[in-house]
Amino acid sequence: MALVRESYEAFERRDLDGLMDRFPVDFEVHDPPEMLDSGIHRGREAIGADWAHTFEAFEDFRVEVEEQYEAGEELVVFVRYSGRGRASGAVVDAPMAHVWTFEQGRPIRLRQFVDRTAALEAAGLQH
Repeated sequence: MALVRESYEAFERRDLDGLMDRFPVDFEVHDPPEMLDSGIHRGREAIGADWAHTFEAFEDFRVEVEEQYEAGEELVVFVRYSGRGRASGAVVDAPMAHVWTFEQGRPIRLRQFVDRTAALEAAGLQH
């Protein structure tokens, strides 16, 4: 889906305004407990603050798309996070999964998963 590809490209450029312009005002991002800012972030201000915090916490933070799977109104995207913690210097190289949910072609939610199998199950692609 073009919107998803363009969203990852905007994130890579650190273009948070351009990224948020692609989403409706009530768009949600769900971060799992293992992540820096876990919880549900709803709307431009909350999501922008979440992602800005990620850019502040990590040097050269990147999200590389590896694979994707369509499941009706959901798209599962396997990604790899990489970077280095600014304070700790710790290297991050973590496989993750994103489940994008659409309603009538409109993106409404992005759920992040540390466990790729759980992401596939959440989208109904695996039992």
